[in-house]
Amino acid sequence: MELGEIQNGISYKKIILGFLFFSLAFIGLIFHFTFSQAEITIYPKEIKKTVSFKVKIDKNIKTPNAARNILPGTILEIAKTGSKTFKTESITQVDDFAKGEITIYNKREKDQPLYQKSQIAPFGKKFPVFLIDKRVLIPAQGEIKVGITAQKKGASGNIEPAKFNFLKLSSWMRERIWAESFISTKGGTKDVGIVAEKDIKDAEKKLAEELWQKSFEEIEKKIEIPLTPFKKGERIITPQLVKNEIIKTKCDTKPDTIKENFSVKAETKTQGVGVSKKILLSLAKMRLKKEGAADEEFKNCQEETFNYKLMEINIEEGWARLEAHLDGTFTPKFSAKIFDKEKIIGMSGEKVKKYFKDFETVEKVEVNFWPSWVKNIPGLKKNVRIEIKN
Repeated sequence: MELGEIQNGISYKKIILGFLFFSLAFIGLIFHFTFSQAEITIYPKEIKKTVSFKVKIDKNIKTPNAARNILPGTILEIAKTGSKTFKTESITQVDDFAKGEITIYNKREKDQPLYQKSQIAPFGKKFPVFLIDKRVLIPAQGEIKVGITAQKKGASGNIEPAKFNFLKLSSWMRERIWAESFISTKGGTKDVGIVAEKDIKDAEKKLAEELWQKSFEEIEKKIEIPLTPFKKGERIITPQLVKNEIIKTKCDTKPDTIKENFSVKAETKTQGVGVSKKILLSLAKMRLKKEGAADEEFKNCQEETFNYKLMEINIEEGWARLEAHLDGTFTPKFSAKIFDKEKIIGMSGEKVKKYFKDFETVEKVEVNFWPSWVKNIPGLKKNVRIEIKN
């Protein structure tokens, strides 16, 4: 050894750094296993159910009997009679007398009278025959206009502008007196209203509906009167709780009659039921909850699906029978097996989802870890939380 040389010993710096590294790693592991957490949220499958049941409404009772499906209510009947005139809707085509206008020319040196209904026909033809509408006097070397009407009904009287001969005049006279039209004759056929069987039936139905509406409004007003045990406004009367009937109808016109208007009379009857919607809905909810099986739990009902209709009514005895419907949702009750955390320790989030999805009662699964770098279910069961989301 040379003079002044210092001998190197063991490097304590590396030992200290190594100790610190393993200490921090050990602490990290302890932190990881002690504080890492997993939260698993399970969404159960929803089970849709519908309850349909019959309810008796009795005006003779004042207290609901839920066990027997009997509720207090009001039973009313109103009769109406009315009449109304309707315009004929059906159209048919019939023959009629065609009409037009002619100009009569007189080339003689003296006036020429012609009697009403003098006969004319187009040049060179005998048909169709037209009659002038009135007696006329055609001045010498003059002309005059007059209306004409076909002798027979039908489309044959509709002709284009033409020249006409007077049938009863001699050949000599025809050369000096003739007529001419400058517009077509029209009206050989025409559309007219005809009272069809369908028109009568439709009118009777329309009148009956108007009478039913008036009866319905009257029933509504009467049912709004507060009656024990309901408060004002609790009673309901809807078209579903009304029975309408046509007692008798009569029309002043027989079918297939040509007529522009006709009148009908109708006699109707309307029977209505008033009941508390609040109590009826409560009864439906109670019946719906009973639809659930032993391994199912009631979740909620969809009140918007609540509906009812009148099935039977007896005015004399004062009762009616309704049918009500309500939809609701149930969820399954889970067995203890689904909460066994031992089965999922160490699983990744995806494997956890697959594990729970194998249960028929599970719809969806969400898995969240903390801290964010944790990717598997912690080994400490107390750090794993399983929640059923309803």
